[in-house]
Amino acid sequence: MIENLWILIKEGGVLVFSKNYIKLKIKDDDLIAGFLSAVDSFVKETTNEQIKSIIMRGRKFSYIVGDNLIIVISTNQLDNDVLIQDLLKAIKIKFLEKYKENIRNFSGNTGYFTNFDTELGEILTQSDISIKCMTCKKTILGEFRVRFLDDKKIYLCCPLCEEKFLLAKI
Repeated sequence: MIENLWILIKEGGVLVFSKNYIKLKIKDDDLIAGFLSAVDSFVKETTNEQIKSIIMRGRKFSYIVGDNLIIVISTNQLDNDVLIQDLLKAIKIKFLEKYKENIRNFSGNTGYFTNFDTELGEILTQSDISIKCMTCKKTILGEFRVRFLDDKKIYLCCPLCEEKFLLAKI
């Protein structure tokens, strides 16, 4: 399931939209966007190829680059790469449909790009990448909680479900 999303204008690496479903240790999305943009530039310069993903122990950052955009989502490392790329493509298509002129004539004003939540919600609802709360089995589409059990991520939708899960573990 998507944990975080960043959409950047490739030229300049400017963050124009972000959505955080889980909290990261670094809270400054602009700092994260700068890093993601720098990695894209580094890979392009050193290998003349496009970056697809950065894989860490429990998290994966997947990229789609094109049309002057860099779109990155972080997911669980075990999430399906094909489904993630399909999701990235759907996000890119919808973002371009809504903001193509703003991207083409980008002047540094990021205010045009703040109203993408509705479209993103529709895409996530229709995507095959979804998670269910470990306690109530409800599909989670908003902010969620993560716990670890034997090095596996357990997703929970609300404080009540989290409390039930923790009590069941004891």
